[in-house]
Amino acid sequence: MAKFPSMQVFLEILKYTLPGALVVWVTYLMLSSYFKNQLNLKQLELQQQRLDSRLPLRLQAYERLVLFLERIAPGMLISRLRMDGMSAYDLQFAMITAIRAELEHNITQQVYVSDEVWIRIKAVTEEMISTINRIASDLPKEATAKDLSHRIFQYLAGTQDILPTDHVILSLKREMRELLD
Repeated sequence: MAKFPSMQVFLEILKYTLPGALVVWVTYLMLSSYFKNQLNLKQLELQQQRLDSRLPLRLQAYERLVLFLERIAPGMLISRLRMDGMSAYDLQFAMITAIRAELEHNITQQVYVSDEVWIRIKAVTEEMISTINRIASDLPKEATAKDLSHRIFQYLAGTQDILPTDHVILSLKREMRELLD
């Protein structure tokens, strides 16, 4: 019989400690879950703030690159650089120098666009330089800037496709729309 009262004491102790332990365990689980959710929410907020702060920079980069591509289009280059009395070589040199300077001025924008778009921008830049050099090489040494301009416009008129710079502008617009959606 002596064992019976100690068993009752044990059961009495168990009757009070088990529910208490259960309450502590459930409270721990709830608080743990709550704090994890709060941490996740904070991380999401920080990530959203980072995205929100980068979006204007990325949009500005797209705008600058579109402007760059417009500025290196042959028609724009000619209208901006050609002067009376210039030789074809002088205009060729001025156009190529302007293209390279424009690219150099916008080189940091590659950080904000996809690698694919930046590769296209570099390729179209080289293509513009190559086209100008190829057309200029077909002219006689005494050719004027007007002659080179005329040949470049003839070349452009002879191509049925849109300008290579316009293709890249379309890519930039597409990528920018995806960014905004």
